[in-house]
Amino acid sequence: MKTVKYIFISLGLIIFILLIIYIVREFVPPKPEKRVPSEIEKIEKENVQIQEKVETQTATTTEKNLITPTQFFDFPISYIKIDYPYLYAYEPKSKTIREYDLESKTYKELYKNPDITYVSYSKDFNGIVIKEKNLFYYLDLLRDKKIKLPYDTEKTLWKDSVLYIYQMGYPPYISKVEGIEIKKMFNIYIFNPEIDYIEDGLIFYEKNKKSPIILYYENGNREFLFGPSNNISLITNKKNLIFFSTLDVKWKAYLINRNGEKLAEFNFGTLKEKCDFKDILVCGVPLDQNIKSYSDWYNLKTSFIDRLIFFNPISKEIKSLYLTNKFDIISPQLTNIGLFFINRYDSKLYFIPQKNLPF
Repeated sequence: MKTVKYIFISLGLIIFILLIIYIVREFVPPKPEKRVPSEIEKIEKENVQIQEKVETQTATTTEKNLITPTQFFDFPISYIKIDYPYLYAYEPKSKTIREYDLESKTYKELYKNPDITYVSYSKDFNGIVIKEKNLFYYLDLLRDKKIKLPYDTEKTLWKDSVLYIYQMGYPPYISKVEGIEIKKMFNIYIFNPEIDYIEDGLIFYEKNKKSPIILYYENGNREFLFGPSNNISLITNKKNLIFFSTLDVKWKAYLINRNGEKLAEFNFGTLKEKCDFKDILVCGVPLDQNIKSYSDWYNLKTSFIDRLIFFNPISKEIKSLYLTNKFDIISPQLTNIGLFFINRYDSKLYFIPQKNLPF
């Protein structure tokens, strides 16, 4: 009898334990399993966040323009300059500077070297400045000559088709290239300058510092046009207008004339590499304006997601264009058929037709 009793007690315990397990499985939610997201999931999450940011920014504007730019070339290029229908660019795969005909989609090679780290073009495209192994050279395409610039050359600037160079002397100074001769013009007491120009002369400010904006005439006389301001990034319309951003506690931007008079003020900022300024100012403007310094962007440690702004300096009218997906815009160039620009995410050329632009 005792044996039968123990058997029934054991069976009862087993049934009771099985019942407990069943209840736990059915009615108690399981603890989530910890796992590391795959690279695909990370990319998908990032794209969702980007799209949400674009949609959020778009919803705050009254225009709600959302455009998908067309990829014009399916290969990377850099250092572009457009005189439609011709585009001048450096093609890194072949290590060549090329002249592309955008209508026929043909090209010709202008110069080849694997060590090119900088390219700039004269207005008439008969002169090109390149940097190879930390030395600057002037390519005279008309005379088919390669001219080595002085070893202490730190910066170069084309004013139309005239070449100016900044030399690191004691003190630093500006020279002008005339044919094959280099003529010293005036001393300049700025040791890390950014340079642009207007009709009257050359515009200088100091990079990554609190600096004024200074106009230098060719005789060395100067005028202080604005500032001092922190972290200036500047572009001119090459005539008499200057657009620049400053970064202090927050980004701001201004439009001034050659007398330093403030013509417009903007509640955003951007970088000169993201702008083109002729009759209309067009800029890629980061959606996220919370930035503490420019250095991470220049050092390729971070990227932006941009919208496009268009500003008419005569009517003072400003319009925005929002882009699908992610575009970190550099070298935008407005032509009579539309807007071209490089997307820094893939270094490829993109295009927005004139009919889709707000002006």
